[in-house]
Amino acid sequence: MMVENRSIDRMSHVVLFAAWIGIWGAWIPAEAVALRQNAIDLAEWATFLPEVRSGALHSMPDILRLSVALLSIAAAWKGLSIQKAWRRWLIVLTALLPGFLLLPPYPFVLQLWNSDSYGLRFLIASLTIIGVGLSLLMEKLPAHAVQGAQMILTLASLGAALYAYSALREPFSALFGTPIRAGWGFVSFLAGAILSVILEGGSFVIGTFPPGRSLATKTGQDV
Repeated sequence: MMVENRSIDRMSHVVLFAAWIGIWGAWIPAEAVALRQNAIDLAEWATFLPEVRSGALHSMPDILRLSVALLSIAAAWKGLSIQKAWRRWLIVLTALLPGFLLLPPYPFVLQLWNSDSYGLRFLIASLTIIGVGLSLLMEKLPAHAVQGAQMILTLASLGAALYAYSALREPFSALFGTPIRAGWGFVSFLAGAILSVILEGGSFVIGTFPPGRSLATKTGQDV
């Protein structure tokens, strides 16, 4: 059971990392490099679409940003099942990166949540930073509780990404004058998140929770 547990845990790390890498890949591909947009760029570019400015799709950029935020938090919480402290810190620092990139530009960031244009964006960025930071305080929580929360975060991130991308795809197709196909970044994000939910869900149901630091320490095995 321990071998099965560790194998599932490692596979879950790999697929969740693939989803996180997908954030930085092309969600909307284009022949011109300058037009290839990752998830964070796509959310920013979407704010200039007439459909977003008119209010019909006004919330879509922030929903897309929320999907990035939730996956980053899930990745940090997943790192709790790693024994080596330097690896956990590396995951935390890596997961923090989207949070800082999601912050509004200067000087609007100084307005915190009071900005009409950037208030929600500031809150999403703050959620990312706080959520990732909380992973450092969750080491004593039961492994199944953390696993369940991480699975819910990943599922919510997946749903938000699908919803926002589906809504924005048609306006971008009209803007580019050609049907938009899914880029490799979106495919990696989607596949990694889906596989992570499947692996974590299967592990949760059958009771093979990730060993975590305490279990790894007791057994003397590196995770």
